[in-house]
Amino acid sequence: MSEAPISDRSESMVPVCATEMLAAAGKLIVSHNDVDVVLFWNNGEPAALQDQCIHRERSLSQGVLLNHRVVCPGHQWSFDLTTGFCRERDRTQPTYRVSIEDGMVLLSATPVHE
Repeated sequence: MSEAPISDRSESMVPVCATEMLAAAGKLIVSHNDVDVVLFWNNGEPAALQDQCIHRERSLSQGVLLNHRVVCPGHQWSFDLTTGFCRERDRTQPTYRVSIEDGMVLLSATPVHE
């Protein structure tokens, strides 16, 4: 699978917060197209998932990061920060493409993994 050219990717990306703010906080919740999205700062890189867990609708922002995964505080389902995949349950949490440009964290307009 090839990636879209930079110009195509930037057209569908929306600035949601300053990179410095996310890096300092570690995680933030933003309202994005009427959906709460949790942004994580993980090993110097941003990641974004729908905040409401697909299992029991708990807030993933209340979970913990462990080995590039967020662990839900409800029933400990763990989702990969990039793909949203929960290997223990073979289910996928919606994730968003994230990039940094001019000191801003940009988010894809729609989820890339659902």
